[in-house]
Amino acid sequence: MAPVGDDLIKVEVGVPSGMEGNTYYVTIDSYCYGSIIKRNGEWVRLHINNGELTIDDVQALGERIDEALELKSNERRK
Repeated sequence: MAPVGDDLIKVEVGVPSGMEGNTYYVTIDSYCYGSIIKRNGEWVRLHINNGELTIDDVQALGERIDEALELKSNERRK
């Protein structure tokens, strides 16, 4: 859940079926906003419906993905 003003929205990020690498789809309140990918160390929009996600949105989501992947990697090393 993410705060937007006084509201909370449900944000989900996942790997599309059949896709590999650093590509993730973004769903907000059950609506697919598109997909993002990490290229050359930077998060960018791959497919975005109606351009609704800004570059800042993509960077923030990408940072959260990076944090989750790092945490998962650290847990595997234990």
